[in-house]
Amino acid sequence: MSSYFLRAVLGVFSLFSLLLPATCEAECTSGVNLSRDGLCLSGSKFNLQASPDGEGLFLEKGGQLITANVSCGQYWGGDKRKDRLRSEYQSIDKAPVGREVFRSFSFKVDERSDREALKKGVVVAQFHATEDLGDFSGYPVFEVVLKDDGIEVYSSSNPESVVSTPYPRVLRGGPFKVNYYDFVSVKISLVFSYSNMGSILFSLNGIPVVDLKRVSVGHNDSVGPYFKFGVYTPEYECHSGFKVYFRDIVLN
Repeated sequence: MSSYFLRAVLGVFSLFSLLLPATCEAECTSGVNLSRDGLCLSGSKFNLQASPDGEGLFLEKGGQLITANVSCGQYWGGDKRKDRLRSEYQSIDKAPVGREVFRSFSFKVDERSDREALKKGVVVAQFHATEDLGDFSGYPVFEVVLKDDGIEVYSSSNPESVVSTPYPRVLRGGPFKVNYYDFVSVKISLVFSYSNMGSILFSLNGIPVVDLKRVSVGHNDSVGPYFKFGVYTPEYECHSGFKVYFRDIVLN
């Protein structure tokens, strides 16, 4: 094979590789890597759910700080009703049922964020059910919500195999007063169960504030729930913007 032909083949291959999505360029193995449509975080892949017109999510300081931001009138394409704002990463991995699931991270709110958003609540982390065919898509099975007077923790559960109507959520703890404008350490340890065999251990700044055993957390689905983090305002009212910084994210 001539050197000219070899160089031509390698050139075509290099051009083809540039056309591939960023998530295909390398395996998601370690560290924090951001692409156009997702995030690789310590070996786990996350899909992006944010407005293409907004500031959305991005990395700062060499990938050590993940920023999530929502602004008035900027919607994710999947929210057809345009009644909520989100800038979130959704894990493609499903959590197991009946075994401990651990997540930890630190967050702080940008001081320029509009506190009006806190009146209805800002979700910064959640586990959402992987609904079966025919299921109603409602409250997350577990969520961490920032409110005006502190952090609240909710869960939902239903033992029915098909849930076609809205279902309630349960306040499991809070409000817990913290300083949103300094980094707050969050640790979540859960066992998912829809038959009172689950547990919730939730800590803020190293102090357990919710410790529940033999509770129902999760739905009777064929596949377990998935983790999301970022900024989500479920009851949308136009505000000037809300930004949260994340770091030290641990998945287990």
